[in-house]
Amino acid sequence: MNLAERRRVTNLDGLRGLCVLFVVFAHAVERNSKFGEPRIAFAQELGELSLGVLFILSGFFITLILRKDQIKNGRINFKQFYFRRLTRILPPVFAYIFVLAILKSTAIVTRLDTGELLTSLFFVRNLYPGSFFTGHFWTLAIDEQFYLFWPLLLTILPLNSKVLRACFVGLFAGAPFVFAYGGILPVVSSQIVASMIISMGCVLGLHECSSNMLLKRLLSLRIFVPMVIGLLGCSFLVEIEFVQSFYLRSFAAAFIVYFLAVNDLQRTLYNKFLNMRVFVFLGKISYSLYVWQQLLFGINPPSFRSIPLRILVCIVMAIASYYIIERPVLRWRDRRQGKMPLKPEGSVFFPFNPSKIASMTQATSKEV
Repeated sequence: MNLAERRRVTNLDGLRGLCVLFVVFAHAVERNSKFGEPRIAFAQELGELSLGVLFILSGFFITLILRKDQIKNGRINFKQFYFRRLTRILPPVFAYIFVLAILKSTAIVTRLDTGELLTSLFFVRNLYPGSFFTGHFWTLAIDEQFYLFWPLLLTILPLNSKVLRACFVGLFAGAPFVFAYGGILPVVSSQIVASMIISMGCVLGLHECSSNMLLKRLLSLRIFVPMVIGLLGCSFLVEIEFVQSFYLRSFAAAFIVYFLAVNDLQRTLYNKFLNMRVFVFLGKISYSLYVWQQLLFGINPPSFRSIPLRILVCIVMAIASYYIIERPVLRWRDRRQGKMPLKPEGSVFFPFNPSKIASMTQATSKEV
């Protein structure tokens, strides 16, 4: 069965869960100085790579959803897209900001100002300095700002081989910019690079919705994926600036993500690993886990010095958030739109036929 005919790709659910777990682990290690500088640096690099993968997965799936809507209905339903997006993103954020505000008023949380809370609430935290408690809203802000413009761009972007080639060339051409200016303008360039990494996932989504076989031919070469993994591993042995490493590791990881996606049905060791129930479940609650973990490590109570205990508490908090806040809102959303929820939110859906997409895409491109 082809990837686009699958209703759910569980290994990517597992990959998402594993990446969020690595991010949580990185935050746990970096907040505990007893591990020493080398271990903290490695944990931060692992968290950086995991964040890049999460950006790629986000761009990939959002593009598939938008492109499917565009091909099926002849246009993107912006009202429905943003309504579904907001009901997916906002409830845990509102709850988190509300809890932070209460803890701030009771002096349990310090070094937190009102401006920081407001910029986090409106997803512009990347433009405002703040504390560790809202540091993860930097990524959420960039993600949401990107999707304010990407659906609009997709409506005027014809899907053909020339556009795909231009997208790939643009991402390759971004590397010199990253190396030239990454160290000079780290704050600005890091935000640009984060958007470029989301774009990598978007390009993969466009590629999957087209009849182009370039990437699949590359991935079919036995030496290609081991070479990418080898280069990715070697990057951890070389000291380079955050912006450069963030871009290069994410670029390599994009090929691995796509490889996992198109080979989901194969009975391989990596698929068996990623399809483990614990990782798939973590993928389902990954958004709540990402939102709430910052609070626990920010407060840093002495009784939580054990890393496994901290992570376990984070997972319990995420489970509570998912079942008490996220899932009820998502079910209300589906009822309001007259849709029956097919699977729990967080699953990956591909409810369309690839050959039909290719033919419809060619017709759309000719009309444009």
